Amino acid sequence: WEEYRRWRAFERHWWQRYEMVWTMSPQDRDLVIAEGQREPAATYSIPNGVDLERFRPEPLPIDGEEVFFLGSFRHAPNVIGFERLVREIMPAVWRQRPSARLRVVAGPDHEEYLKRFAPQVELRGLDRRITVLGYQEDVRPHYRESTVVAVPLAISAGTNVKLLEAMACARPIVSTTPGCAGLGLEDGRELLVRDDAAHFAQAI
Repeated sequence: WEEYRRWRAFERHWWQRYEMVWTMSPQDRDLVIAEGQREPAATYSIPNGVDLERFRPEPLPIDGEEVFFLGSFRHAPNVIGFERLVREIMPAVWRQRPSARLRVVAGPDHEEYLKRFAPQVELRGLDRRITVLGYQEDVRPHYRESTVVAVPLAISAGTNVKLLEAMACARPIVSTTPGCAGLGLEDGRELLVRDDAAHFAQAI
């Protein structure tokens, strides 16, 4: 809540001081107009995208059972999503797929941010099937080695580029509703959207 209040105050302060504002989705554009009394004619929606020369379709690993979660722990919602994966989702996956693995790319200084946002989670005490990595200069190998990309975010804003990267790499995606907001994706077509942990695990 502290982070939410800080960001809301920051955004409200600054988007009223510029002649033009652009957002990543039509939903965010509507929110900016409503919250900031912005002129609609000076508020634009410019969709996110990814470089399709870098992110290319790759065949799925033949014998792979690897779930991939990408999210810098500097951002509290990613830590909350990671905690949910560890505590609720992966244990349910393991009941059906004991050999499944979870790979997490958590960004720079991830241990410091994990202690700040989820002090009860200890990396050393995690299941051996979980690998948590810090900053990675190139995330494409992690997409390549994954079988499914998980986006278990309970809170999100804007649009998540990680979904666009996963789609460009031809990876199946399971996301919550907030995790895929603003991209106009259809459940059962581009991805599976599941909000409770049991159904999320089943979809994986």
